[in-house]
Amino acid sequence: MTDPSTSPLEGETTQRPWFDELDWVSLPVPHASFPAEHAPRLAVLNLNEQRDAKLFYNSVQLAFEDRSPERVASGMGQRIGGWIATAADVSELANYWASMIVQYDKRERAYALRFYDSRSIALLWPLLSDGQRQVLLGPVGTWHTLDACARPCVYQGGVALHAHLQLKETQWEAIRAHEHINRALGLMMLDEQRQPLPRDIEIAVEAAQRYEAYDIEDAADRALFILHALTWHPRFDMHPVVRHAMRAIGPDTFYSEALSVLSDSDISAIRQSSL
Repeated sequence: MTDPSTSPLEGETTQRPWFDELDWVSLPVPHASFPAEHAPRLAVLNLNEQRDAKLFYNSVQLAFEDRSPERVASGMGQRIGGWIATAADVSELANYWASMIVQYDKRERAYALRFYDSRSIALLWPLLSDGQRQVLLGPVGTWHTLDACARPCVYQGGVALHAHLQLKETQWEAIRAHEHINRALGLMMLDEQRQPLPRDIEIAVEAAQRYEAYDIEDAADRALFILHALTWHPRFDMHPVVRHAMRAIGPDTFYSEALSVLSDSDISAIRQSSL
């Protein structure tokens, strides 16, 4: 499975000449506002054939290359969504997964659930119940991909109890924070030139549950708040100097501006504190 909305695999012609020879099946996403050219795509690989085995190897290389700190921090998605084992026909799977992409919350607002992006599904999967996981997977038996820390992982479902995901409001709240979490993790990766650790993911998710308490509404500020939890201290917002600075947050003062008053010595004290 691939995501062509980032950069095309067919552009990899020098070292990977076979991607454009595959018969791709695009997911027919049922929403007029979703660009057809951005729809994820599926292709069948027969690993008993030399060409397809080589292509599989090259796709694994691409998946790891796309986790480079520079690419992730630039906001580019993951071109390789993973490798699927299923008894279903590729068109059947494409139609089923297309029906999963556009989800509606209780206020009937439409959201594109980017589960086909490996960094997105890594945050979404822990939120889902066993039944929801199977609903999402549908006819998929096993889904191999990379987790949030760029480690190989496998997604498998249980027994589907419903025909729809039926996401709860608490799940929607967490899902809406995922873009800010992944943005912050990307910035941390670039700054520290490394992949995130499981504890980094935990810190980021926990921080995303707190920024609303401080009336932080701007998307960039929300990512910055999470980044501070990752690079300063997991509970940095409990430090007296931070709490004092955040009192300035208001309609005319963003979070980033409010915290710009902190000095290097302030930040050092925050990092060394035992909050």
